[in-house]
Amino acid sequence: MDEQKIDETLRDVLFLTKYFEKSLSKTLDQVQELETKVSELEKALRKSSAGQTSTTTQGPATYPYQGTTTGQRNTFTFDGGEYLTTMGATWFVSYAYWHKNPHHLNWRRVSTYKNRMSVFNNTKSYHKFWLQQVVHMDENNLDKNSIGLSGLQVKQMASELLKTYL
Repeated sequence: MDEQKIDETLRDVLFLTKYFEKSLSKTLDQVQELETKVSELEKALRKSSAGQTSTTTQGPATYPYQGTTTGQRNTFTFDGGEYLTTMGATWFVSYAYWHKNPHHLNWRRVSTYKNRMSVFNNTKSYHKFWLQQVVHMDENNLDKNSIGLSGLQVKQMASELLKTYL
């Protein structure tokens, strides 16, 4: 290849790189906006359904979303399940694990982590019980997360965290 063709190719690559960077940046901004809107809708839904009662159980959680449906929101039916649903079981385990291993940062991969941290900090009395529930959850359902953890990893982390309660 002669020098002129190399220069042209490099310009093309540079142009495409900048184009895709802008597209990716816009997409990430849109995802963050949607996550914020979902969070706001969940808050509004919780407020509107605050007067409704739901049945709770302390049995094993074989299926993480077995339970009541409020509008289109499936919630865990065990004690404090509505709070765990708000955070997400995988996020909850990831954030709890970070307290044990400060190098674990998967929980920060969602834009709503600050809201979730608040829920986490206000529900400490449930944490041990929730970890016990997570250990029995379906790995395939735990796989469905946006923080890059497999269901098996989540269950292993939950088991490890439970050892600190013993």
